[in-house]
Amino acid sequence: MENSLLIDIPQYKSWRKIEKINYGWSDDIKFYDFNRWECGDRYEEFYKLQSCDVDLSTAFSIGQLFGYFDGEPPLDFWRIQAVYVAHSALFSIEWAARFGEKEIANMTRICQNAFRDYDNFNLLIPKWYIENKDKFMSS
Repeated sequence: MENSLLIDIPQYKSWRKIEKINYGWSDDIKFYDFNRWECGDRYEEFYKLQSCDVDLSTAFSIGQLFGYFDGEPPLDFWRIQAVYVAHSALFSIEWAARFGEKEIANMTRICQNAFRDYDNFNLLIPKWYIENKDKFMSS
């Protein structure tokens, strides 16, 4: 296919949070998986960088991107990422309604951060990445 964005590839749905890690006698690290995978967009899970990881560690978030792409993420990634982040930022407030006011306030804060970082989605690449990538990574 000429347009690589249309190719379905396997993706691991829990790449951010691994619940069970064991260290064996041979210093091997073993990860427990629940056999969850599906075909989908290879960039989808990265919207969670904006909603979860950036507040905790911008350096770690940038490192995840550089590690996944073996360097700078391509522009097509940022175009797709902006759509995922915008959708998630808005939908998360609705999703949080069933959990109460505290969670609604948290998701509203995350939404506002996304709109700030993407300059009301006038930017394709968020400010946290533009302003910090050279500090933490070299191509």
